[in-house]
Amino acid sequence: MPIKLPGQDIFTSKKPEYYKSHDFYIGACLNLYDFYFEITSADVYALRYMELHCDKVRYYILSVKQIIAISQKSSVQILQ
Repeated sequence: MPIKLPGQDIFTSKKPEYYKSHDFYIGACLNLYDFYFEITSADVYALRYMELHCDKVRYYILSVKQIIAISQKSSVQILQ
């Protein structure tokens, strides 16, 4: 289900803008129906998708390979 970007005029003839895949990245703050979310991590599948589709997805904080390395280290620490 598409979610409209916040702050748009609802009484206009212009077509509304919606969130797109490039809006979802680690570190992104999203306003979804007046609930604020911050994306702080992702699973390996999502990180792999971001790596393969880097033209569609933004990631500012770290490269995907760095994030995978950090997540693998933290999962090893949890298991120990």
